[in-house]
Amino acid sequence: MDKNSQIHKNHRERMRQKFKKSPQSISDHELLEMLLYYSIPRINTNEPAHNLLKLGRNSLKNVFELDSSQIKGIDKLGEKSAEYISLIKEIYNRIEKEKICNPKTKKLTTQNIKSYLIGEFLGYEKEMFLMISVDVDCNILNKHIISIGSESSSMVSIKEIVRNAVTDKAKYIFAAHNHPNGLLIPSDSDIELTKAVCEALALVEIPVIEHYIVTNKDCVGIIRSCNLFGKRKNG
Repeated sequence: MDKNSQIHKNHRERMRQKFKKSPQSISDHELLEMLLYYSIPRINTNEPAHNLLKLGRNSLKNVFELDSSQIKGIDKLGEKSAEYISLIKEIYNRIEKEKICNPKTKKLTTQNIKSYLIGEFLGYEKEMFLMISVDVDCNILNKHIISIGSESSSMVSIKEIVRNAVTDKAKYIFAAHNHPNGLLIPSDSDIELTKAVCEALALVEIPVIEHYIVTNKDCVGIIRSCNLFGKRKNG
């Protein structure tokens, strides 16, 4: 082992002992430095950790929202580091989802639909369109991500929605998409899309119970809030 390798080994051991003694005493950049030990086993990770935090505007939350391409753009950070950070982010999102809703939910009700949808969209910074096929008692048969777009829009295939609903032998459909900007106000395009989906599924006699806009704190039904079709039996 050369001299530099021994120095890095000793430094890493000191950091590990410091963490074991008091995790709360570790700074944000030191946490990232230690995290990178597992993807970069043989070089000094102090500088890459500082650069990673800088790119995240000194916020750990922002660091874990960086794209893989942004992470790999930092000197000494490659595919393995980007993948490792993405894995931790996904684990965190699933833990947070469990806090919001029961991951074993099999039936949608007026009591659980809000928490269920907020959990489904947790971690998505881009607009995503989701359809959920249910039976006559609103037991979940299947769910499909139809599209993932930009921060403000996504392209939705009506044909794919109809095909999925028929294949699933759905009795009803719930549709939902998120607004990453946090606004629960349906746009004109949201309303037109809702009408188009409802009309297409009506041709195969599968009603849409609701099309929800979802944020990380709440959701609102477009059909009901905009009174698109008047009073409905299953609204």
